[in-house]
Amino acid sequence: MQLLKISALPLVLIIPVVVAQAGVPDDQVLTKTALGEAEREVLMIENKFVRENLLHEIAVAEAKAHDPRKALRIASAITDQDDEDFALIEIAEAEARSNQVLAALKTANTIRDASHRGAAMEGIAFGQLDAGDHAGALHTVGLISDQTMRDEVLARMAILQTRSSNLKSAMVTVTQIEDPYRKNIALHDIALTQTRNGDNKGALGNVSAIQK
Repeated sequence: MQLLKISALPLVLIIPVVVAQAGVPDDQVLTKTALGEAEREVLMIENKFVRENLLHEIAVAEAKAHDPRKALRIASAITDQDDEDFALIEIAEAEARSNQVLAALKTANTIRDASHRGAAMEGIAFGQLDAGDHAGALHTVGLISDQTMRDEVLARMAILQTRSSNLKSAMVTVTQIEDPYRKNIALHDIALTQTRNGDNKGALGNVSAIQK
């Protein structure tokens, strides 16, 4: 196979459009055809940096077009481990936002680096949160092995739940935070929201729970 020099500039410009179309049902056939053609062209690009960045974009687009098997196959052609991991993170997030949580978790578990795998779990959890699955999101965050990272994600999740007026779920999330500093940040945000909502008693209760 003859490799192309970077004369594929038109392709570089087209791929973002194809990626944007990937989640639009009416364009599924057209998108799949375009992605297949894009993959063939990209594999002929000689410059590794350009080729693998474009493979990343195509893999994520395939996931958004509901073809996770093809997305994972394309991602496996990325030779740099970090770059492959970053593609897998985005694939897992796309699967989660398509309500394919089990597939997303399976994708995340193929990531070798623990911090990258944790980032994938975070993306999946926030996708579940957006879909209203608070219990599922909490379970997914619990799969993050690093406590510091897990607590950071839990604190952000509790703050997001609070600002979405889901104080009950936010309080459940806070109970899972082990680090006192991050727990205090979440409790402070919840107390402020309760004060704005006129729940001074609840706010005072959370303020008193803040550890000095």
